[in-house]
Amino acid sequence: MPLQSSFRPGVRDVFSLAALALLLLWVPLRAGLGFEAKRDEKTYHLPLVQEFAHRAPEAKDLREAPIEMGPFYHIVLGGIGRVLGDDVARYRFVMLLGGLATIALFAGVARAGGADWRDSTLLLAAFPYFGVCYFTVMTDYAAFLFLVAAWLAQLRYLRTGGTGALWIASLAGLVSALVRQSMSFGPALVLVFLLGERLLAPGEQRRPLTAGTIVALAIPFLAIAVRLALWGGLVPPTMLREDGFLGLEAAYEIPGGYPSHLGLALVSMAATVGYYLLPATFALALAARLPLRRVALIVGAAAALTIACRLVRGPELVTTYGTYLHVVTTLRLRLGEPVSLAIVFLSLASFGVIVDAAWRRLGPGAGSREARFLALMTIGGFAALSFGKFRIFERYVVPLHALAIVFLSAAAAERPSRLVRLGLVAAVLFGFAHEVLYASDVYDLGLIAGLRP
Repeated sequence: MPLQSSFRPGVRDVFSLAALALLLLWVPLRAGLGFEAKRDEKTYHLPLVQEFAHRAPEAKDLREAPIEMGPFYHIVLGGIGRVLGDDVARYRFVMLLGGLATIALFAGVARAGGADWRDSTLLLAAFPYFGVCYFTVMTDYAAFLFLVAAWLAQLRYLRTGGTGALWIASLAGLVSALVRQSMSFGPALVLVFLLGERLLAPGEQRRPLTAGTIVALAIPFLAIAVRLALWGGLVPPTMLREDGFLGLEAAYEIPGGYPSHLGLALVSMAATVGYYLLPATFALALAARLPLRRVALIVGAAAALTIACRLVRGPELVTTYGTYLHVVTTLRLRLGEPVSLAIVFLSLASFGVIVDAAWRRLGPGAGSREARFLALMTIGGFAALSFGKFRIFERYVVPLHALAIVFLSAAAAERPSRLVRLGLVAAVLFGFAHEVLYASDVYDLGLIAGLRP
């Protein structure tokens, strides 16, 4: 499927765009953009942006940055503040425009991956930590914008071999990795992918690795070089002294120490992704009529991992902090631990269906450069995010959730049945319900009393 084609909107397109606008704009329309800042936005990001809106940055600001990912994004947004005015609503409006651009670029990624852009964008907009957060002054969403741009340009390069697309991917990857060091997996794995194509696709025509190609691929690594030059590592030394930055002390409080922490992080992120897509994956599994052997593998793995979570983490089960953990905890306290265990089990089984869908697209005769590239991005994202801080907040999982959506939506497009369509719609509504829960608390909307994520 070409990345560019004529677009003639039909009834479904218009309906999908209207639903997408509703999902993305209902909080700004309800609360405005001048709402009181909370949590990380209030504590870390806004103060630094506003500081740079009133003065030019100095070398000391870079060397002794009071923020883990460095002040690069804050310097740029502060510069915008000097032009547009130091007003929180203006900063959020800039972020809102960036979020809308992210959705548009992600539609292109979905199409390149064989997915339906309408289903994919709606599912991403229904993920609470994107749909009702992308307009806040946070580094996660700025980094994600450029990461998606890098994905799209890289996918175009894989299809066409155009060097312009490769350079766009390279520069976008550089910016993404500068904004957040966890996004370094994107540019790093591009190089791994291209160098490993001979093993991944021995029968396909290979893209030539010219000197210009190698230079373009090296550019994103400047983000790592800049950090090493400034701080001698990926994090400012001042932040390394923060209690438990790498989660070492907290990790050793659980059985098995740090290795168990890494495994629990991987499983927790998988459960988080699977949970929000559960209605769609359940419908897809029924429509696909998975063989009994495959179902047994998914169910067995989900059960074993759920038990492992209980043994390692205790009754809290997962380490992705946010609405999902709140749901699991609330169900345990109100309905008993078996219910919370069942939710985690179903979440992991849901993720298993996504893995199965991805695996079938990577199998003999079904694989493509695009699918293999997206799969490698997914694996790399899980690896990059599982190592590091003991607390993995759900907004960190947005890139992984987006990639999972592409594989799920592509599998659904191959089985256009009423059951699958209902499952996708249910997943969007399921995510929106969690957006209401989350936004009601964060933006003081007063929609749901007594429930706090």
